Parts: sequence; C-alpha cells; structure tokens
Amino acid sequence: MDIKQEITKIKPLIDAYIEKIVPPKGNPQILYDGIRKYFEYGGKRIRPALIAFACELLGGKTEDTITAGTAVEVLHRFF
Repeated sequence: MDIKQEITKIKPLIDAYIEKIVPPKGNPQILYDGIRKYFEYGGKRIRPALIAFACELLGGKTEDTITAGTAVEVLHRFF
C-alpha cells in the first residue's frame, strides 16, 4: 500500500462529504459563502489519507474513516 495511492482514493470521498455537511445557505449568508469558498481552494487531504491508511493497516476499510477524516480536515482548516 502506498500513501499517494491512499490520497488519490480518499480525496474525492472527503471532498464529497465536506460538500454534504457544509450547508450552502445560512444566516448570515456571507459567513456560509466564506466557509464554502475556503473549501473550494482544495488541498491534498493528507490528514484524512493518513487516518484511512492506518485504519487499513489494522484491517479496517477506508469508507469507515470518512467521518473522522473529514472532521480532522475541517478542524485543521479552521485553525
């Protein structure tokens, strides 16, 4: 298993989950627009890939790490 391969596999899953959990509308709208714009800048998603990589090494599945990986990515982005 290769970490670059893991990043390639996890990135679209994390991006899709971020799209799902970050609401497109809210009050004040400017705040929600800013949050969504910030995630549009992308990123390599290395942290979620490392979580998925560790999970697979211990016998788990990448799909089981999407929530945790997204939480780490969102938390890191806001710090």
